[in-house]
Amino acid sequence: MQQVLAGGGALTLGVLALLFWFVWQRLRYPSAPWFCACFAAAAMLYAAYAALGTDLLGGVLQPLVAARLVVALLFGQALIQLTGLPRPWRRRLSRALLAYGVLAYLIVVALALGRQGQMMVWMPVALAQVLLFAWMARREPGQGHTLVCLALLILPLAYATAAALSLPLTWVRYQAPAPFVLVAMAALMVRMTREREQLATALQQRTQAERALQDSHARLDLHVRERTQELELLLQHQDSFNRSVAHDLRGPVGSIAAYARVLLETLDQQNPALLRSGLQRLADSADQVVRTLQALLRLARASEVKLQRQPVPLGPLAQAALAEVLQADGQPDDRRAVQLLPLPQVVGDGEVLRQLFVNLLANALKFSRGAAPPRVVVGCQQAADGTEVFYVRDNGAGFSMAHAQRLFQPFVRLHGRAYEGTGVGLSICQRIVHRHGGEIWAESQPGVGTVFRFTLGRPRPPQHLPPPVAAPHAPTFSAPAAPGS
Repeated sequence: MQQVLAGGGALTLGVLALLFWFVWQRLRYPSAPWFCACFAAAAMLYAAYAALGTDLLGGVLQPLVAARLVVALLFGQALIQLTGLPRPWRRRLSRALLAYGVLAYLIVVALALGRQGQMMVWMPVALAQVLLFAWMARREPGQGHTLVCLALLILPLAYATAAALSLPLTWVRYQAPAPFVLVAMAALMVRMTREREQLATALQQRTQAERALQDSHARLDLHVRERTQELELLLQHQDSFNRSVAHDLRGPVGSIAAYARVLLETLDQQNPALLRSGLQRLADSADQVVRTLQALLRLARASEVKLQRQPVPLGPLAQAALAEVLQADGQPDDRRAVQLLPLPQVVGDGEVLRQLFVNLLANALKFSRGAAPPRVVVGCQQAADGTEVFYVRDNGAGFSMAHAQRLFQPFVRLHGRAYEGTGVGLSICQRIVHRHGGEIWAESQPGVGTVFRFTLGRPRPPQHLPPPVAAPHAPTFSAPAAPGS
């Protein structure tokens, strides 16, 4: 009967050895070759039990103990690899296992211990393996280490029970393939669970890397679009500058040349009045050239200055801009005509945005001084889509929307020489708003007034915009469409 059980154990262990050989060849699990070697050695040992019987093997103490030692060491090494600990720790455990195995062999051979004595010598190794996987179960919960720990407990508990009940230990030994099978299956489950988590982690990392790559591409595309827009805007500005130099400076410079020739011709006439008149016209033309050049410099500065973006409260900024406009105009009474409503905080360049409000307020005050009474309102609205829309509204001269396309072109003056100025203020405003990622547009009616609206950080005018807060005795404009949009 014992030989039959030993033959069945040899067959079972042989199948396990083949299984782990297949696992090693296909999946390359680190513990698989050790389990394969262990089960192959155990299968040969049980085959010897089946062929020769325990009675014949009982007289060959040293080879039998050596065979059991080999099986135990291979099994322990397989379990050490199964833990997945860092390589230095696995090396230390392997050395400790080998040292104890050699010591146990020497003790068993030197003292010629029987089966019970051998069991007592190998018991610390079994308990150490159980404690190791109990610690692994706590260190890596949900990995299956608990099942390995329980499977390892089966054989020591069986030996202890047999010893306590005075049962023959031979029968217990023939049940050893059962815990081997359980440990093998648990080991495969541990490895597959760990591999699944590693695969899930790798997939998550890949997903995060792909998302980061997509974000990087999106930022790169956005940067390329911004740079392309800046280059296009720069080319437009350069073209406008060239046209302005060719057109706006040609008139006054031609006048200077013409007056200079006339004065040269009249030097011999000794006519002081004519000379004085000609020199005055030369000075006026020169002043016009200077004003035009200064306007061109302001226009270029609005396009070239590097923005220092930071949170900017627009309320104090608009008050400072109004004070600057009133001081420059020398008309402090205009302060009563301006109503500054609460303004939110935005992200942008405070100094550049101050120039935006300076130009818009100066423009509104200039064209509303003829109204009775003049009124200018500065405020902010929130559109249906949540966009914050700022506006500067006046009840001044206004203009026909048929000319709205030309409103922001440099040196274009819709009212001719009726109002002072060089015609670059609104062009500067548009460039400032565009550089802050927004849009500016106007709504107007001749003789009624004008509303300039702009956004910061939104490239297009929002839809479903409510009418702005009106000043007393002043009409409102509600058409939200930007010119040319």
